Amino acid sequence: MAMPDHMDESCLAQDTLNNYLERAYGEGRIARAELDNGHLVELFASRRGTWTLVELTPDGQGCVHAYGQRMKMDSDGLPIQRSPS
Repeated sequence: MAMPDHMDESCLAQDTLNNYLERAYGEGRIARAELDNGHLVELFASRRGTWTLVELTPDGQGCVHAYGQRMKMDSDGLPIQRSPS
């Protein structure tokens, strides 16, 4: 099952969305961050390279903001340190 090329923002109950991403795409959460507005963002990814970016609202909804294919992670999963120039 492939996601459409373009979609409106989709929101579901957080647990429902997490379960869907796991079942349909094999994606699991790999990162979570808090926004200044108190919302959370989560990045989901699969071993096949699919990924989904979700914003979690205080009312328990998860809203998909972006998704794609060909996600590549560095071996340690952390950003590369750059030397100041």
